[in-house]
Amino acid sequence: MVEELQVLKIAGGVGFLGDNQEVITLDDYLAKNGYGEAWYSDGGMHSPGRHTSEANKKRLDELYQKKSSEYMENRNKLIKEYNEKIKTGEIRKPTHKEFAENNLKRYPVGSQQYEASKRVLELIKDLERKGK
Repeated sequence: MVEELQVLKIAGGVGFLGDNQEVITLDDYLAKNGYGEAWYSDGGMHSPGRHTSEANKKRLDELYQKKSSEYMENRNKLIKEYNEKIKTGEIRKPTHKEFAENNLKRYPVGSQQYEASKRVLELIKDLERKGK
């Protein structure tokens, strides 16, 4: 396989091929740019407290809605940017094998993610032996 001939170093979901093509998942790309969470969250805005006036609660709610909308807008821009970079070849998604190998390094032995990645790698090795 071509992949076996190329050297790939993966650390934390990010790696580079010989031609400097970045290998990164969407989740890692978003996290790298500060938008790893699926939605905006600010712990101080969830529960203003019983001594907060109604006007202040309303102000905080409006502020939270504004920040949440901005966060989602920026996050969606990053998703479009990621997909565009995939199309142009600037970056690429990791293969199933690379993703599973990275998960073996990322998660503790015995965790569900670790065990699932081991099973995926075993299936891939079986398919490679059979020449599929």
